[in-house]
Amino acid sequence: MRLPCIEPAFNTMLTNFLLHLSKLNGFKRQNMKYKILHEYQLIVRYFNGHVDLSAFYNAIAQSTHDSDYNASYSGLYDIRDAQFAIDETSLRWLVEKVRSNQTFLTKRKLIFLTNQPNQVVFSSLLKKFSILGLYDLQVFSTLNAALNYLKLNDTDSEIVRQLLNTMRTN
Repeated sequence: MRLPCIEPAFNTMLTNFLLHLSKLNGFKRQNMKYKILHEYQLIVRYFNGHVDLSAFYNAIAQSTHDSDYNASYSGLYDIRDAQFAIDETSLRWLVEKVRSNQTFLTKRKLIFLTNQPNQVVFSSLLKKFSILGLYDLQVFSTLNAALNYLKLNDTDSEIVRQLLNTMRTN
């Protein structure tokens, strides 16, 4: 598959990404859901299924076009139901993509909620390759710990907890 009028390197990347997507059983665009919570200055993201770093980046980049998006808001990434396909090369690619996208270059907290070894490795490697020192990136294995880190009170924590449960079941 060759796409006209596109730089060869981007064409190759896009082609590989589309081929990869076609091979993933059950992979759909809605494997990433998000909700912007202005009152908490927080973007809650939920990932499930098979996710490679291209899909991860593209899903996040697409959400930046939401009219409610605010680059300074903290991000809570629930990746407990996701299986990541990663290697050091693709991780370096992701870091370079983020570094080259001005929308992402804002100081903020990024919190990853994990429960599987490959998720911990993914988020730990992201932390290792910290992006220009802009992000306070933390990894938690429990939602309570993540919500405590965000300094949400009990009522607000319950709202975020219910939101994540809704994202998981719908």
